[in-house]
Amino acid sequence: MYFNRSLLPLAGLKAFEATARRRSFEKAAEEIRLQPAAVRRQVARLEELLGAQLLRAGEREVALTEAGERLFSSVMAGFNGMLRTMRDVAEVERRDVLRIAMSPAFAHAFGQAADVAFRAEHADIGVALESSEPCAERAEEYDFAVILSQPVVSTKLHDLLMAEEVTPLCAPELAATGGGPAAFLAQRPLIQAQNSDCARASWRRWALRAGAPEAVVDEGEVIKTPGAGLCLALEGRGVLIADPRLYRRELASGRLVAPFVEQCRTGCGFYLVSRAEDLAHEPNRLFRQWMIEQCARELAAHTADVR
Repeated sequence: MYFNRSLLPLAGLKAFEATARRRSFEKAAEEIRLQPAAVRRQVARLEELLGAQLLRAGEREVALTEAGERLFSSVMAGFNGMLRTMRDVAEVERRDVLRIAMSPAFAHAFGQAADVAFRAEHADIGVALESSEPCAERAEEYDFAVILSQPVVSTKLHDLLMAEEVTPLCAPELAATGGGPAAFLAQRPLIQAQNSDCARASWRRWALRAGAPEAVVDEGEVIKTPGAGLCLALEGRGVLIADPRLYRRELASGRLVAPFVEQCRTGCGFYLVSRAEDLAHEPNRLFRQWMIEQCARELAAHTADVR
């Protein structure tokens, strides 16, 4: 079939790109603000137009076919290029307001400081903070994005703000530990994060660290975001595996407790992702330096509290 600009299926390409990048129709729907069924229809129409299958449903997430991989690489590069150019055209806005995305768990601990304290020190620099679950690819849409990730090789800057160290957290009424870690995990609902390699491995790693390799940790209530997991834990509906430094307020108030002293590193960390070329702008350079120093201060304060 012959294609020209008048036939470009932009809605279908947008739905396909978001689904391929997020590996989920549901997450793509949340991102582009459509119903999952509408996203599926847009992708199906695109596949019909091209005469090729682009996506294949898997057990946990959507997978790309060979044709899908080829199209995704091109479409994502095109969208990212348009975003870069639009930011360059809107140069005045980019200088005055920094667009920042943080995962909900990290924003819960550090978002207020970024939104209030930074602006108090730099009143001439605006901050537009979004609490979402930015993946590495979506980081292109922001001046800065804080993502939970394993170490990666990338053309972008990845500043490690905090290496993740996890332990079970729960409401006080679920905290009794008689029988040890294996019995504790077997007798309580475990909160599982959806489509997160880091989160899925966390329970397994902690069980090994706590000397309970036989514990069944792959079952439990599935959640979509860390924010929902915190709500379930506070309500006493399950046990969350998380870095306690993200929930200092809840632990200090007694709304959450850490039943075990064992913590383990997951191999993941919270990274501040940015573009090296943007540091030529003073607001970007100042925020990057401030964010790194602020996290270091917060982590030092937490260490002092524990001691």
